[in-house]
Amino acid sequence: MPHKHYLKEELQLLLSKEGFIAEEFQKIEYNWDTEFIKAPKWLKEPKPWDWMVVARKL
Repeated sequence: MPHKHYLKEELQLLLSKEGFIAEEFQKIEYNWDTEFIKAPKWLKEPKPWDWMVVARKL
């Protein structure tokens, strides 16, 4: 499935265009078993991650 990896600055711009201000960004890391049924043992760092954003409507 296609997906987009956003830079922090891209998210700030997208949110501002929709009338929001980003108040907090946090990088949330996951274990490799969230991506694979049986993750290869050689997979270490960097782990998969997502942005968590707290935003306020202006």
